[in-house]
Amino acid sequence: MSYYADHSWEEDRWKNKKKKMKWKPKDRDKYWYVSLSYTNVWVTHSIIFWDEEISQGRYKIGNCFRTRKQAQQMAKKIKVLLKGGNK
Repeated sequence: MSYYADHSWEEDRWKNKKKKMKWKPKDRDKYWYVSLSYTNVWVTHSIIFWDEEISQGRYKIGNCFRTRKQAQQMAKKIKVLLKGGNK
């Protein structure tokens, strides 16, 4: 049977698509996000995900992270972008 005849290419495509999908917290899961503090410093916060507008909005823009480390990495990227460089 060929690669295409047994539809394994569809399974491969689905697996690759799943890998690229953003992690989405379930209702009442803890997640991390990045925000700008009043002192103009990018910080990370931990909060509980609720199926409401604020949590959904953070998810839609890609600001939901499973770990603090992931959120901190994003905060560093944001700082670099805002300074106008790729350092």
